[in-house]
Amino acid sequence: MVTRRSEFPSRPTAVTRLLVALPMVLVIVTGCVSTATTRPDDAGDSCATERAELRGAQDYYSRAIVQGAAIGGLVGGVAGWLVGDSKRATAIGAATGALAGGIGGYLMAKQRVATDAAALNDSVLRDVVGENQEIDKATLAFAKLRDCRFTSAAMVKEDFRAGRLTRGQAVTRLDDLRRRFDADLQIAEEVGAKMSERAREFSHASDQLVAQESGVTSYAATSTRAPASGSKSAAVANATQTNQLKQRAYADDVQVAKNKSQAAFSLEGQVGMTMPACRAGGTA
Repeated sequence: MVTRRSEFPSRPTAVTRLLVALPMVLVIVTGCVSTATTRPDDAGDSCATERAELRGAQDYYSRAIVQGAAIGGLVGGVAGWLVGDSKRATAIGAATGALAGGIGGYLMAKQRVATDAAALNDSVLRDVVGENQEIDKATLAFAKLRDCRFTSAAMVKEDFRAGRLTRGQAVTRLDDLRRRFDADLQIAEEVGAKMSERAREFSHASDQLVAQESGVTSYAATSTRAPASGSKSAAVANATQTNQLKQRAYADDVQVAKNKSQAAFSLEGQVGMTMPACRAGGTA
């Protein structure tokens, strides 16, 4: 009796590899997400509460982006490992997963779990509306933190003018406020960058949904196409347009505050403070 040898070398099956890999993916992704809400440099900070609110937005956007990119890259790498033993196969899989975790990865993930086009549109719409509400929270959190810093600086200047502080004392306090606000700006700009990344994802998803509903096969052809009034994708497109406006308004608020900070923390400087106005489109 002749026993035929397999044409493939002996190696663990795909199922075995998957059972081994999934715990690694879960451990690594969990380790990527930070849940810290306090920092040592908050000690003695009169605006610590306002900074914590902005850090809440930072934590939200860190989770939202890291999970998409990290899971996409890790699962892609595992897929390459499942297919072949070579480092090249794993690298190709990781590159493919990273792409899925980038622009287009959000819609791909939604498409995999949606039962039909209507469910897909509804799911994306809920995400965009929720995102717009998070942008409103971040915008308000930054405005409150900015005004707390600028108000604190104004009080230092008033104490100096009233003779309650020497020039040296006033300058030292203003320098400390300036240093803290520079750190605030770093948080705000990080939030804005990640907010912009997500805005691009939602814009891509909206354009694709419009294309699918109108029967257009080319994504590029939808860049200037408006969805039909009352269509399934119309609500998504409208919410996405609001998302773009809110994201840009947030970035503008941060830049204006950055420009005003030099005068705000200068002993002779004066600066006005305004809370953000309601954005067009509400929270949709």
